Amino acid sequence: MRQYAAIDDWDKYLDITEEGILNRIRECTSTGRLAGDETFATRLEELLGQTLRPKTIGRPQK
Repeated sequence: MRQYAAIDDWDKYLDITEEGILNRIRECTSTGRLAGDETFATRLEELLGQTLRPKTIGRPQK
C-alpha cells in the first residue's frame, strides 16, 4: 500500500490536467458535496442507507 503522505505532486500522481475537473473537486471538497453524477449519488445512498443530496433550506412548513 502506497503512503499518501509521500506523494508530493498530486496532479502528476492523479494525472489530472483539466482545470475544470480540478475546480469541481475543489468546490465539492469545500462544500462537502458529492463530486459524482446522479447514478453515483443514488448508488451511494442505497449502499449507506442515508440521504447524501442537499435537502431544502429552512424550517419545514406546518
